[in-house]
Amino acid sequence: MRKRKTIIPNNRSLHQYHDKIRALLSDADTALIKKEFLKIEKINGKISQICKKYKKSSILEENEEAANHSCILQINSDLIFYVSQFYKTGYSYQFSASWGNLQDSLDCCDFLIRTCKKEESEHFEKIRLYLSSFERLYPFLFVSPGQTIKLICSICGKEPLDEDCPHIPGNLYWGEIAGYNVTEIVNVDHVAIIPHPKDKRCVICIDDNDQKFNNLRELFDNTPRPFTPLHIQINKIIRKNSDLASHERMGICPCQSGLMYDDCCKDKEILEIPHYNYQFGDFNELISYEII
Repeated sequence: MRKRKTIIPNNRSLHQYHDKIRALLSDADTALIKKEFLKIEKINGKISQICKKYKKSSILEENEEAANHSCILQINSDLIFYVSQFYKTGYSYQFSASWGNLQDSLDCCDFLIRTCKKEESEHFEKIRLYLSSFERLYPFLFVSPGQTIKLICSICGKEPLDEDCPHIPGNLYWGEIAGYNVTEIVNVDHVAIIPHPKDKRCVICIDDNDQKFNNLRELFDNTPRPFTPLHIQINKIIRKNSDLASHERMGICPCQSGLMYDDCCKDKEILEIPHYNYQFGDFNELISYEII
């Protein structure tokens, strides 16, 4: 692994928090590769406690950069935790839960890509690319509600269009990530099935024992450690529509467009169905999971 580069606070009292968190992150990094998932959960709890103290002390010292750094370190820890939970639930065939953990991991990556320096951002982009390769194997249908909601800024409590609100969603302010909180759902007038939503957490649930998860079962069965080098090759299998079993005509289309079968390939004579081949690298060439 390459040497971690971090923002090191000048104040000695703040530096002690930084050093403790850095050591714990290193322990969590090692535990992830060893699949010590319970240990990672405990480490994440310890880091959360220290980050709170780090942030509080930074604010008392009027050091916003250090306060923001405490948040970045916390998201680093959260990323390791969510990745560990993704693998833990995947190995135990809890695919609905693993999907949620995967989305949480990707959100952490997105945050770190935005807030870290170029070198670290490029590293987290690689991690995100690796994790996102799993998404295509989940057979979920995505839904998006048409609704009217009321929002307020998570920092100052003002409405999004209020000129007195200077906060930009996703940016850091004294160790807090700015965003919008929903205060009221005024009405919901429809729910639509869409193939590529911005938020992929809202899905139509599928039983974890469903055969639609067979690709994932095979993948996790053959993945010895988190971040084992993996290449997913997609081939196309040609099938006659008339040869499809009844269960293949229900729900998501076998072509994996993300649409319902009736709205996609129902009237086609021939279907092109993706077939996945997995190629794993040498365990000794594990993708190094590095944290700043």
